Amino acid sequence: MGIKTPKWVPLKEDIDNILETSNERELFVVGQIVIERTLEKVIEAKFHIPKKILDDTRFPMQLKMDLVTESDLLEEKLRANIGRINSIRNRYGHRLEPDQKSIDNLLSQLNYLETVPENEPEKLDKYRICVKQTFSELEKMLRK
Repeated sequence: MGIKTPKWVPLKEDIDNILETSNERELFVVGQIVIERTLEKVIEAKFHIPKKILDDTRFPMQLKMDLVTESDLLEEKLRANIGRINSIRNRYGHRLEPDQKSIDNLLSQLNYLETVPENEPEKLDKYRICVKQTFSELEKMLRK
């Protein structure tokens, strides 16, 4: 049985609207926030770490990823997507003009976790698809 979805985590039906922006920086920041908040929900449920601690800036995303990685909760492709989504956000969050080659490389390395589109989508659409699929896989973990 899963846990009740806290208000601080997006709902599945809201993801499309959250990711509907043509501004790359905004898309990459909000996509990462969706994944981080959902990952926090998994950590709260599986490790019983309270939201108050997860919200503390001394508990950064990398530490959250390390926690679930070392516990073998995440499959390799899911773990890789979370890391790449976070890396893309970091490049936009810490640089005025991020290196586009580096961003494109990270985008090309994102994994489709469910259905694979017949035709390769544009890079922003691939990002949206991979964020949604990563979100979905994390949500499934809560029902186990």
